[in-house]
Amino acid sequence: MQIKWQFIFLIASLVITGPSHRNYVGAATAAKWHLVWQDNFAKPGHPDPAKWSDERGFVRNKEPQYYQPGNAVVRGGMLVIEARKQRVANRQYRRGAKNWRYARKWAQYTSASLTTLGKESWLYGRFEMRAKLPAGAGMWPAFWLLGTDISKVGWPECGEIDVMEWLGREPRVIHTTVHWEGGHHTHQSQARLFTLHSSAAKKFHTYCMDWSPKHITFYIDGAKYFTFNVSAAGTGADNPFRKRMYLILNLAMGGNWAGPINNKALPAKYEIRYIRVYQRQAAQASGQHSPHPPAQKSPDRHVGKASARR
Repeated sequence: MQIKWQFIFLIASLVITGPSHRNYVGAATAAKWHLVWQDNFAKPGHPDPAKWSDERGFVRNKEPQYYQPGNAVVRGGMLVIEARKQRVANRQYRRGAKNWRYARKWAQYTSASLTTLGKESWLYGRFEMRAKLPAGAGMWPAFWLLGTDISKVGWPECGEIDVMEWLGREPRVIHTTVHWEGGHHTHQSQARLFTLHSSAAKKFHTYCMDWSPKHITFYIDGAKYFTFNVSAAGTGADNPFRKRMYLILNLAMGGNWAGPINNKALPAKYEIRYIRVYQRQAAQASGQHSPHPPAQKSPDRHVGKASARR
């Protein structure tokens, strides 16, 4: 979700074949993963405050949406994050402020962003979400992680893992990116695009990441499409992908990447059936994690190289 792109490493294209869908619950159990945290969104109302914190106001990337708790609700066994065309006052407004977060007196759009910061964080594991994404140009939902030390070291030094980002103007394309600091305060990243046969707004898909001390591997509906070598971000103690991270679920809008917002598509809904985190027993005890279970493949998917896009 960050925008400070200076370097990007591109991964070669490949086509994946195999079964069209796999539920990772069975895969995790068979591979002796242990469920350590989950939210199945079973209790109607606001998301569980023991698990989630709300981000508020204008937060990132000079995006136009104003985050407020009322745009996230649990209903029908799902978390629904709703983007709206809604004029609200900026409670952080300061007359004459130079910082864009405080200089805007009014917001014309609202949405929600939930994080586990201060509630829960993890070092390694399997992170899985099943979701249907919001249709409409300008929509920018994401499922991602940041290092818990971001307030101390800043970005990109804290590390960022974008398991899933999606732009409404490219309804079949899923963006996955790993960001880190490459020395001398430079930003580096590796990214991959995953192309579905139909819009990700038409049905639910399962987005998954396996994170170990050596690799971070990404899957959609059981199809493995991208593996990142953790050592690419450094071999020393400062490697952000060998430190604890926390989860973020948000629905951003517009900005300088998602582009113009189609007001006719609003309100738009990001619907999430569950979030689950698994770890190996060894990882729970020592912070380590054994090799990944075998992935299933899908004929219904195409993986392509990414481009610098922000």
